[in-house]
Amino acid sequence: MSEKPSSSQAESSSRRFPTEIVVALLSLIGVGLTAYFSYLQTRAPLEISLQATQTAEARATRLALSATSTKKPVVHTSTPTLTQTPTKSKTPTPSATPTVAGRPDGLRYCVNAFIVNVRVGPSTQYGVVGNLTSDDCLYFDASNEDGTWLRISSNQPEKYEEFEEAWLYRELLGLSGGVVLPAVTLTPTSTPTPSLTPTPTLTSTPTPLG
Repeated sequence: MSEKPSSSQAESSSRRFPTEIVVALLSLIGVGLTAYFSYLQTRAPLEISLQATQTAEARATRLALSATSTKKPVVHTSTPTLTQTPTKSKTPTPSATPTVAGRPDGLRYCVNAFIVNVRVGPSTQYGVVGNLTSDDCLYFDASNEDGTWLRISSNQPEKYEEFEEAWLYRELLGLSGGVVLPAVTLTPTSTPTPSLTPTPTLTSTPTPLG
């Protein structure tokens, strides 16, 4: 049979019970304090960082506002572009057009015979300068007083330079009507010596006319 606890043991038990409770409460308080301090250690840097960020942002905003208020407006000025005034050029003075070689003044006629004589003057009494054929065409600028002879103008093509200022009988050019050319009055300086007319012979070479 078990023995009943004595009164002294009961009192001892009743005294231990509150002590354990106190120890447990103190432990809880210690855990709570530890957790609180841990919270403070983790929360405080965040708050400090947030405050520092907010302070920096506020400072930047103040600086921006002060810079905006003190910034002078930029005035855009346009520089005028210099334009060059065109200078009037001198109008060239027209000069006389030189006579082109091979294009003399006067009327152009072609020989209308197989071979003809070109003479120094408007008569068969003048000497012969040379001969022309039916393939030759020249320019004439004057005639004698009765219009029976025509004078070959100057500035002929190189082929006919030797005949310039010489004369050719008009009928040898096949001209039947009047010729509109200025008449030239020749001043006789000396009586020309008539040239000997060769006696025609029956040969294959034709005798020049004129």
